[in-house]
Amino acid sequence: MSALLIKLRPTGPWRIGPDSGDRDRVDRVYHSDSLFSAVTGAMSRLGELDPWLDATARSAEPAVRFSSCFPFYGETLYVVPPRNVWPPPPSAKVRFKGARFVPLKVVETLVSGRPMSEENWAIDGASECLVSGGAQGPFRVSVRSNAAVDRNGESVAPHSIACLEFTPGAGLWFVASFADDAAKERWNASLQGALRLLADSGFGAAVPAAGDVPKCRRSSKANCPNC
Repeated sequence: MSALLIKLRPTGPWRIGPDSGDRDRVDRVYHSDSLFSAVTGAMSRLGELDPWLDATARSAEPAVRFSSCFPFYGETLYVVPPRNVWPPPPSAKVRFKGARFVPLKVVETLVSGRPMSEENWAIDGASECLVSGGAQGPFRVSVRSNAAVDRNGESVAPHSIACLEFTPGAGLWFVASFADDAAKERWNASLQGALRLLADSGFGAAVPAAGDVPKCRRSSKANCPNC
């Protein structure tokens, strides 16, 4: 099995709706089913809908699978840590259980059975990420306000909605894995084309005040060394 590690670099605020649908709340993870839906929509616009569905949703062994999208900042990839290794034993220096996301390298350390150093770690309250060396978190939650005005200007309906604002150099990453070399040869170029289209046209949910859909710069792609 081969895979691509893909980074999305948002150019503005993103709205990832929570399961509850509350407008004043926002999810921090762009889930794999939402990602698949967005890519499928792009494949339709590229004229690949039926072949794509035959190879994925309609297949017992999908040719392409997606992980969910998690935050990254610079070269640090964050994930939701497995419950069987997180949190580590209580520390007098860091409240580890307050971290929702931790660097992937930390998870690799814990899964391998090695102890985790307590030095130089802190919890970024805005993003709930475990950060090192006083680094910034990859994002913060903000609330954007707007108002709907009727055509005659006689009534105004103010409203607000929560969204994610990303730190420069931060964004979301995910892994696209291919069932085999044949699947990669068939779908690699089409997938990259779909992601370029989504990077320009947006991934879906509107963000008031921006008046737009979540967009990003073209995703950077690299072979996933651990896949």
